[in-house]
Amino acid sequence: MSSAATPVSPARARAERIEANCKIIWGDDKEYDIFHETDDYVYYICYVRTIIQKNRFPDPGPVLVQSPMCPSEAEAWTELDKMLAIGAKNVKASRDSERQK
Repeated sequence: MSSAATPVSPARARAERIEANCKIIWGDDKEYDIFHETDDYVYYICYVRTIIQKNRFPDPGPVLVQSPMCPSEAEAWTELDKMLAIGAKNVKASRDSERQK
C-alpha cells in the first residue's frame, strides 16, 4: 500500500508560505486576513491585515502590508509572496544577529 502524500497545488503552497511568513514577521499569536481586491478587473492588489477579536467577534485590523497594483491577480499574489519572503528573511537575520551578541 502506497503512502504517497497528496500533491499540494501551487496556489495552496503559496498561501501556506504567505501565512507562515506573516507569522515570522508579526507573530504567531495573531490571526491574519489575507485577501485581494480589484478595480473592475484591471488592477489587483493583495493585502494582509490582522484580525482583532472584539467582544467575541472578529474585526478586521489595520493593513500590515499590501502588494503594488498589478495587471493580474496571480501577479499581485506573487508580489505579496516575494515581499513577505524578503521581510521574513530580514526578521530571521535580525534575530540571529541579536542571538550572537
